[in-house]
Amino acid sequence: MSSSDLQPRRDLTLTHATSLVVGIIIGTGVFLKTASMAQAVGTPTLVLAAWVVAGVVAMLGALCFAELGARLTKAIDFVKGFKASQIDGSEDKAIKITFPSGATRDFTGQSLLLGNSLPNFYFHCTTAYDILRHSGVVLGKRDYLGSMSA
Repeated sequence: MSSSDLQPRRDLTLTHATSLVVGIIIGTGVFLKTASMAQAVGTPTLVLAAWVVAGVVAMLGALCFAELGARLTKAIDFVKGFKASQIDGSEDKAIKITFPSGATRDFTGQSLLLGNSLPNFYFHCTTAYDILRHSGVVLGKRDYLGSMSA
């Protein structure tokens, strides 16, 4: 078996997303919760409306994941397109960032990387880790750091 046989397929379509959402809605026990929903809401019409709205929201969530998956592939391909010669020596390159307010900030390549980009990256990784832990996802230090191969 070649390594290409083990690669995940990247072809999530609207039909796949719809099937996923319908399966999730049915699988989460919508038939078991209908009575309690009807009792809380009052009318069958509102129960059906709430069910449809929840399905639309879940569908949008599934489509967002599909978009993220497609975007990840494009981003990886974009980064792979760089040659070392395009990046070498850019630590001293002058970079000027203009914000929507019109304010500007000047960096060198190295100061942008070390003083802005990497701290933001690690902040968001840590925040995502904290949110997952707070939400009850069982994660440990090894999950955060990755494998510790020599």
